[in-house]
Amino acid sequence: FLAIGQGDATLLQSQGRSMLIDVGPAPPGAVPPVAAHLRAFGVDRVDVVLLSHPDADHVGGLAAVMRMSPDARVEAPVCFRDDAKMLDALDHAHVRSSQIVWTNGERGQFGDFQVQVRCHPWSDGEDDNYGSMVVKVSDGSASLVTTGDAPSDEELDLLGQLDWHAEIIHFGHHGSKTASSPAWLAAVHPVYGIVSCGRNNRYGHPHEQTLERAKEQGIEVHRTDREGDIEFDVAHGRFELEH
Repeated sequence: FLAIGQGDATLLQSQGRSMLIDVGPAPPGAVPPVAAHLRAFGVDRVDVVLLSHPDADHVGGLAAVMRMSPDARVEAPVCFRDDAKMLDALDHAHVRSSQIVWTNGERGQFGDFQVQVRCHPWSDGEDDNYGSMVVKVSDGSASLVTTGDAPSDEELDLLGQLDWHAEIIHFGHHGSKTASSPAWLAAVHPVYGIVSCGRNNRYGHPHEQTLERAKEQGIEVHRTDREGDIEFDVAHGRFELEH
């Protein structure tokens, strides 16, 4: 989980391949931080990029990633196929139409990980958080669920669609109180909870209510604003936190 400020960028590596779930922001006049963090992990190319939804703090770093990886496959929810913000991000990053996969939910394999994607119905005019792609990756018990900025209403709609139980939950919307409902946390039942947010961000993320929910369910919380990059390795069939 890359500490790229107020935004999301999650790197998954397996069998020599790399996948990003969201690519973080692009601060004005600066190189998007995702590029430096990838280099720090020794990543010089990315094979697959999943874009949860078109908010700038999730898609802003796409051009920097595509400069490193001009042939990467990019996947995004089909509901955003005609969305101006998403199309602008893809165009700015010079993503070819042959590279983009518009998904409504699928199951696939990435190295040792099974990847399952679910996309929520969304229509133009709604808050685009409601269309966020939800992703579960798993290799046996080593499993992760990440939800972009999906609010609690979307979480509840998704409850019956999949076995969401996972070792790690990436708290929705940077730990906002509008996501990570008690029912969702109970369904995922994670050991670890990750908050991706910027230091002293103006939104007050993570919200105290979210942290309290996590405490009530015994979830061990880690935050990129305080800890920097948060890294896990698969060992003995589980995710183990690197210190």
